[in-house]
Amino acid sequence: MEKWVITTKTKPEDQEVQKAIEISKKFSAKYVERREKTLKKISRENEKKPLLIIDETKGLKSYTPNERIWSWHPGMSKIRIGSLRNNLPDHLYRSVKPKRGMKILDANLGMAHDALVLASCDTKILGLEKDKFIHLITSEGLKRSEKNKEYPKFIRKAAGNIKTKCIDNEEYIRNSKKNFDVVCFSPMFLKPKFKSDDMLPLRELALKNWPTKNLIKKSLQMSNKVVIKVEYKKHPPLPNPTKWSHGQGSRVAYAIYE
Repeated sequence: MEKWVITTKTKPEDQEVQKAIEISKKFSAKYVERREKTLKKISRENEKKPLLIIDETKGLKSYTPNERIWSWHPGMSKIRIGSLRNNLPDHLYRSVKPKRGMKILDANLGMAHDALVLASCDTKILGLEKDKFIHLITSEGLKRSEKNKEYPKFIRKAAGNIKTKCIDNEEYIRNSKKNFDVVCFSPMFLKPKFKSDDMLPLRELALKNWPTKNLIKKSLQMSNKVVIKVEYKKHPPLPNPTKWSHGQGSRVAYAIYE
């Protein structure tokens, strides 16, 4: 049974209906005509499966089983990149130490917020996302943001430095012949102490996985450094890292392997 249902905004244009039908066929998902139905009604008529809403004006959106709207946005990356430009500290930057021209593999792309921070340093990012609809929403959001003048120029430029691939990170790392300067993991926190409203819809939809010892080992064979973002002192077991990076009072830490 399909995981998602595809619909459109209210009063869709013909091209939006066509896009909804094409996406439903591509991903073997059910297409439901919007007509006068509310998103809540469509969701409940379809066993509360997540809805993907086609809206060419505002971009793709999702309606989650807990009745939250999720669409792509750069989130805190705008503030973080602005801070970096003013020489203020960022723990991810300090852990990865990105430099112009570096190739970085983001093995848990999600909404690409961390990828944007690293890409703002003129690095080249390949972001992997296993969930096909999260990948679809994020990849389209990044493409749209390159031309969206509502975003600062540094966000538009960073988005252009990110390429995405819909694939399981373990499968990619196991089979890829490419080399990277750094491989980054940011697995979804399992029991976050601090719950961001921006992340709640994504938490409903994202796959929960954790880098294994073997995956870390294979990542080091294709890169010089592996950086894993974790919730400080609340993460599952990890092999002993080369070092930890953790800011005072921060709920986030980075395990670094070299």
